Amino acid sequence: MDRTQTEKWVEEIAQILKISNIDLALLPSFLSIPFASARLAKTGIAVGAQNLSEHGDGAFTGETTASELIQHGCRYVIVGHHERRTLFGESNSTVSAKLFQAISHGLTPILCVGERNQADHAEAKKEISLELRSAFTSSKGFLSAPIVVAYEPTWAIGAAVPATSKHINEMARYIRDELERIDVKNYRLIYGGSAGTGLYSQIATTCDGIFLGRKAHDPAKVPAILDEIYQH
Repeated sequence: MDRTQTEKWVEEIAQILKISNIDLALLPSFLSIPFASARLAKTGIAVGAQNLSEHGDGAFTGETTASELIQHGCRYVIVGHHERRTLFGESNSTVSAKLFQAISHGLTPILCVGERNQADHAEAKKEISLELRSAFTSSKGFLSAPIVVAYEPTWAIGAAVPATSKHINEMARYIRDELERIDVKNYRLIYGGSAGTGLYSQIATTCDGIFLGRKAHDPAKVPAILDEIYQH
């Protein structure tokens, strides 16, 4: 969404939502963050960013650092989104560096992992394991810091229907097992990939929430999704 669309969405969502026992975060584009932070400051809705620099403060023209995001009211930041990996060539080492920048500055990263192709479970698990283990290479000293892991199978993003609940639950259990093996201590696991109304009730035993995209662009549809999560 652009600035105008984001402002309209924020105004509408601030009026219709009453947050209770649910953590909700809006992750707008960089230029919309100051407005969103100011408008949502007293609503219980957190604000985050869609990306950050792999570097700290310094002469890195065009980059947006973790410290700048915090100064503008961000609590969360997406790391390793599939579009950053596939369209901008972000490697596992880049994702690891960004994860370190986020955690070491006090941001809660939303680390995206997921298989690219609709393969069998063994291949999917192998790909996800590599993404998870490489992501924490630079952050071994921060395994107790809060983190959100978003399972997003690339092939399901934008699809007419999401991955089956059976597939999501199996992969979510595997991701939890891997995080335990890596010794990540303070995490929540969410699912994204054409997620919408009716899905969470099928995956509530393995996932702590959902990562909404275009299906949340209509503010009127958001309360029903949150009600479903609240009931579980």
